[in-house]
Formats: sequence, C-alpha cells, structure tokens
Amino acid sequence: MGGPRVVWRRSGPKGIERLHHSESSRLHHGEPLQLQIHDRVRRRNDHRKRKQLQPSRHQPGGAGRTVIADPETTEINRAWLAYENWDTVAKFGRQRITLDGARFIGDVIWRQNQQTYDGVTVVNTRLADISLLYSYISNVNQVLGDEHPAGDFDSDSHIINGSYSGWKAGTLTGYNTYLLDLNDSPANSSATYGGSFVGSTPLSDTVAATYHAEYAYQTDNGNNPLNYDANYYHFSLGAKHKKFDYGVGYEVLGSDGGAKGFATPLATLHKFNGWADAFLATPADGLDDLYAWVALFCPEVFPWNSSIMIFRQKTAVLTMVTNSTSLPPRNSARTLLSWPTTATTKKEMTV
Repeated sequence: MGGPRVVWRRSGPKGIERLHHSESSRLHHGEPLQLQIHDRVRRRNDHRKRKQLQPSRHQPGGAGRTVIADPETTEINRAWLAYENWDTVAKFGRQRITLDGARFIGDVIWRQNQQTYDGVTVVNTRLADISLLYSYISNVNQVLGDEHPAGDFDSDSHIINGSYSGWKAGTLTGYNTYLLDLNDSPANSSATYGGSFVGSTPLSDTVAATYHAEYAYQTDNGNNPLNYDANYYHFSLGAKHKKFDYGVGYEVLGSDGGAKGFATPLATLHKFNGWADAFLATPADGLDDLYAWVALFCPEVFPWNSSIMIFRQKTAVLTMVTNSTSLPPRNSARTLLSWPTTATTKKEMTV
C-alpha cells in the first residue's frame, strides 16, 4: 500500500539542499506519521553529533582556518596613577607602553583587547631635545585576556630607552637595555641592546628623502634555557613627493645557527612582516624581509597605501597589503603565495 514520501531538506548557503531524496516511507495502516518523523529527526541529530566529534578543517582554529586571537573576555585594560614635576612624569599601575613604532615594545592595538603592562614608568625631558625612559614591568597583560592560559606573562623586566631629536636630519634613539625576564615564557627572555636613526631631509620644495637605519644585538637573559645571540638590522630609503610616499626597505631578524631567531615577543607584531600574521614568532633560523611601499595621501575620508613584501629563509611569502580607512589603520592583508624552500611544496591563500 502506497504511503506519503518523507523528504527532508535543510536551508544552506546554496539554497535548499535535499538530505534524503530516494527513500519513501510506506506507513502501515494506523501507524502514526509523527513517530516516523521523530525517529528520522533523532537519527539526523545522532549523525550531527558524530560529525562534531570528527576534526574538520572548517572548524574555527582548525587546519585551513586563520586564527583570530580575540576570545571573549572582560578585564581592566588600564588603571594607573601619575605624578608630574621637574620635567618628569612617573606612572604607576596598568598602562600602555609603545616605543619606537612598537617594533620591540608595543600595545598590539590591532586586536580587540590591547596589550598593557603592570609596573612603573618614569619619563624625563629635562635636557633639551632629550627624552629618557625607564620602565619596570611586573606583568604583561596579553591580548588573549586573563581567562586564557597564555593571557599573562609574569615578568621581572627592565626597559631603558633614550632619544635625541635636536638634529634636523632626524632622531637618534638608543634602546640601551631591554632586559626581558618572562617567567611564563622563558624561551622569550632576552637582553636586547641597540639604536636607530630615523628622519627625513628636504631635497626640493616638493620632494623629501626619508630614511631609517637600525641595529640591535640580542642574547639570552633570565630563565631562558637557551644560550644564544643574534643580530637585527633594518634599513629603508624612500621619498615623499606631493601626495605620494614610496620607498624600499630591508629588515633582518638574525639567528644563532638555527638554534634561536631574534625575538620580539612584546612588539605589535601584526604591524610587521606582513599583515597575514605568518611570522608572529621569528623562525629559528631567522627571517629576511625585503619590502616596498607606495602610499597616496588622499583627502581625509580616503587615505590609501599598498606594499609588497618578500620574505626569505625557510619560508618565503609574497604579501600584498592594502589599507583604505579614515580611522586609525585597521588593515586587511592577503597572503598571495606561501611556500617552504624545502622540497615539499605548499600553497595557501589567506585573507
């Protein structure tokens, strides 16, 4: 005896999709149709549970997925007291610290939860054109938040930074001592010494040359189990012409024979080495970054810039970066190609 055909459908991104299309239910006389439907729903739910237990590349954070390090959290971002006198400012409590473009010490403002520091910071500007900073950091509040196992670094770190801006050609900065002792991340405990010179010089009424030269030396510090030393250097040369800014640069984070790469664990890492976050941790054998940029200064409602970066060492990545916003940069990045320089070939597209 023929009965009604039970066909299940679900709604998805491609419209209505048939789940069961070849089975017809021949109901016996007097058998409730409701029981047949409930049984099919139960079997469908069991199938869903089995699928959830299986690893999938479509699950957040799984293979093929970009990690978005913005977990749900609530915490105090900043709370501090300050005292100012005799050209000196002393700040006590939870605070932002951003030095020299955030290459070594930054606040990771790209993420939803800012990186802040618990400690004491003293800044003195008593001498003309000279700024001196000392900071003691007892805890690093990372972007993952207090509830995450890696959300905080217990710290016994000292930061010393000084700069002189009395030359028209540019500013000389010496980060004489970045002594990082991170108890929760001992492999990133390091002592870094270095300096930079950054500035611009007019070449005509409409053209100015821009330049950046920087060098640093790093070695292990505190509870780091490794014994290593590595060098860092960064050079760039560019020009500003009317509404255009363009140039080329070369940055190297060195290595100690492949044992450990030059590390910048407290930097605003998203800002450097490609905005696809492929190199948040420096590879053990270091990283070479050759890049070029072009920026067009449009009206305030539409600033725009674009850059191309090529990385070399064990991994090479070609990255195209664009930005279009009138607010503080919240940039988008596309990794066009990524491949290891070993015999194995890997291609990926990351947005």
